[in-house]
Amino acid sequence: MEREKSSNIRHDMRTPLNHILGYSEMLLEELEEAEGDVSVLTARLAEMIADGGELLSRVNELRLPVPGGRSAIPGEWAQPIGRMRERLDALLLDGATRAQEAVVDDLSKIGVAIDRFHQLASQLFLGSAGEQTGLGQERRAVYPMEETPVPVEMPPEVSSDASLIKVKPADEGSLLVVDDDPANRDLLSRRLERVGYRVITASGGREALELIARETFDLVLLDQLMPDILGIDVLREVRRTTSSLELPIIMVTAKGDSSDVVSALQVGANDYITKPVDFPVAMARITTQLTLRRVTRELEEANRRLYRYSYVDGLTGIANRRHFDEFLAREWRELARRRAPLSLILIDIDCFKPYNDNYGHEAGDRTLKSVAQAIAGVVQRESDLAARYGGEEFVVVLPATPREAARDLAERIREAVAGLGLPHAHSLATDHVTLSLGLATVVPDVAQPPVSLVLAADGALYEAKEGGRNRVAVAVG
Repeated sequence: MEREKSSNIRHDMRTPLNHILGYSEMLLEELEEAEGDVSVLTARLAEMIADGGELLSRVNELRLPVPGGRSAIPGEWAQPIGRMRERLDALLLDGATRAQEAVVDDLSKIGVAIDRFHQLASQLFLGSAGEQTGLGQERRAVYPMEETPVPVEMPPEVSSDASLIKVKPADEGSLLVVDDDPANRDLLSRRLERVGYRVITASGGREALELIARETFDLVLLDQLMPDILGIDVLREVRRTTSSLELPIIMVTAKGDSSDVVSALQVGANDYITKPVDFPVAMARITTQLTLRRVTRELEEANRRLYRYSYVDGLTGIANRRHFDEFLAREWRELARRRAPLSLILIDIDCFKPYNDNYGHEAGDRTLKSVAQAIAGVVQRESDLAARYGGEEFVVVLPATPREAARDLAERIREAVAGLGLPHAHSLATDHVTLSLGLATVVPDVAQPPVSLVLAADGALYEAKEGGRNRVAVAVG
C-alpha cells in the first residue's frame, strides 16, 4: 500500500514537470528557426530545463513517509522552484518575448505547471498528516491548462501575428495520442506534427477505442492512468482484435513502477515511454515501431507474392498444378479418415489447338483467362479448388461432395463457358468455345494413390470427347 501511494505521488509530481520540461524543450526547438536575437530567451529556457531536471531527480528519489508540518519546503526543492519562477516572470515581462504571442502562450502554460508543482510540494512538506492523505490517492492529478490561464497583457504597440510554430507536411504516418491531460496531448501532438506526423488526439480510453474502431492509425501513444478506463484495459481491448504488428501501441507512464511496465508489455504493448517525456528517446522508439510495422507489411506482401508465384497460375490467376497436387493429397488423406466422398472434374477446352492456330496465341491466352474465371465463378465454396491442370486443361476438386451434386456443378461450369459466346469457327462441336468434362467420385482409401481418381476422371473426359464434346461424362464405379 505504501509503495503504491509513493508511486502515485511521484506520478502526480512528474506530470507538471513533464509540462515544464516539454514546453521548454519544444520552445527551444522552435526558436532555432526564429529570426532575430533570441539568445536571452533560449538561455533562460535552458536554465529552466536544468532546474526541472534537478527537481525530477528529487521526485525520482522520493520515498515515503515524508514528515509533514514543516515551516518551509526543503531548500533543495524550493530553490529550483524559485529560480524557475523568477526566470519565467522575467521572460514574461521582456518586450522581445512578449512580441511573440505563441511563445507567451507556451510560457504561460509553463507557469501553470510551476505553480502546480509548488502546490504539490507544499502539500507534501508543509501539510499535516491529514492534509497529506489525499496526495497520490487519485489516479490522476489534472489541472487543465484551458481552465487555469496566466493572464499576460500585450502592449498596444506590439503585433500579435507572429508565430514560431512551423509544422512539416504530415506524410510520415498517422498517430493517435491518448491522454486525459490536455497539456500532455498538446505537447506530444505539436512536437510530433513538427517532424511530419499526422496526429489525432483522444482525451480518454472510451474515445480512443471509438477512434481505433473507425479509423486507421499507424501507431498509438497510450497514457497508462486515465479516469475513465485505464490504459492497460484499453490495450487489452484493442489486442482482442488487433495484433502488435498490425497496430503498435506505446504506453506512456509517469509512475515509474516497473510492475506497470511489465504488465503492459505482457498484455501486448510494443514499448513504453516514461514521463517527463524525453522527446529524442520517444522519437527513436516511435520510429523503431513504425519501421518494424513497415518491414512486417513488406514481408507479408513478399510472402503473398511468393505464394502467388508458387501456388497461382500466372496466366489465368487461379490455382496452379502444384497447388492442385498438394490440395488433392491433403484432402485424400482427410476424407479417407472421415470416410467421405471426394469428387474430381477434369476439364478440357474443345478443339483448342485449331483455336490457337487460327486466332493466334494472344487470343488463346485471353480465352484461357475467360474460361478460368468462368470456372472459378461457379466453384464458390471455400472448401473446393479450381486449378489449371496444364495447357488448356483445368481441374476442380470437390471434397465431401457426392456424385450427383458434383455432376450438377459440372453442368453449370459447362453452361457458364458456353454462355460466354466466345467465337470458335474451327470447333468440331459448335461455333463457339465449349468444354468437355469428365467426373469421377470415390471414397478415398489410403491404400490407393490420389492419382487413381485423376485417372478415373481422365477416362470419363475421354468418353465426353468421343461422345461429341461439349458434354459431361461420369466415371462408373
